Amino acid sequence: MNKLGDYIKAKRESKGLSKRALADAANISHTEIHRIEKGQRKNPSVPVLKSIAAALNIPSEELLQMAGYIENLDISSQQLEFGLKQLTSKKQKDAALKIIKDISENDDLSEDDFQDIIRQVEICIELARRKK
Repeated sequence: MNKLGDYIKAKRESKGLSKRALADAANISHTEIHRIEKGQRKNPSVPVLKSIAAALNIPSEELLQMAGYIENLDISSQQLEFGLKQLTSKKQKDAALKIIKDISENDDLSEDDFQDIIRQVEICIELARRKK
């Protein structure tokens, strides 16, 4: 069974795309698409999966999760949206969205890098509280 390849194929076909059209939209070779769909490419790279997801207009997390790059996420998009709605100021929302964007663009963060980011955010929050 080829869960990732079957999923990509189903999404591609539901959008009426050929392998070549998807490959062109994702800026990768149609041979790569064929190999992924057939299960011949066992570990497509993160950039390839992100390109395919963008070309199919689906969240890249879906493909990354199927490929085993990320665990089942503990937080749903509804929970994230709810959390963002709890922020009261535009500055808070802008800061949260920037952090989310920056982290999502760097999916290869080491645990130390991740912990550094958390510490930096905590320091910023503490400094903001002191100014009140």
